[in-house]
Amino acid sequence: MKTKRLDIKISTLVLLLIFTLIGSKALAQDQFVIIANADVPVESIDKSTIKRIYNGFTTQWKNSTKVKPCYMQIQNDAFWKYMGTTKTNFNKFWTKRVFSGNGVSPVEHGSSAALVKYVSEISGAIGILRIEDQKLAEGNCKILQKTN
Repeated sequence: MKTKRLDIKISTLVLLLIFTLIGSKALAQDQFVIIANADVPVESIDKSTIKRIYNGFTTQWKNSTKVKPCYMQIQNDAFWKYMGTTKTNFNKFWTKRVFSGNGVSPVEHGSSAALVKYVSEISGAIGILRIEDQKLAEGNCKILQKTN
């Protein structure tokens, strides 16, 4: 009888551990970091400034360096929710701006490594990186913000 109860307790603990691990991985996928080139003259950034940058309304840093935003080709729903739009609407918005001569759309990268390379090498660059890839940016770029 005691062995059966012990088996049930162990099974319950194993299930709790599995659900905890799955939940923490899902939570991590909803997080990202804002990184910038070392010459960007800010040490942190707020959400409204990020939105203005990615919508093309803020085009220069305070030292007159041109802002060069980029992002990952594949972003999850949390990123688009943070930005207050969908990928489809974001692309439509930028298609209209580009074809009307009112801006250059943010650069899209297919991998975290490519995004970090771009941000670390391009003056004025800012990027949005998945939290699990933050180590790629450390030492190469400034970390301006972590979302949660």
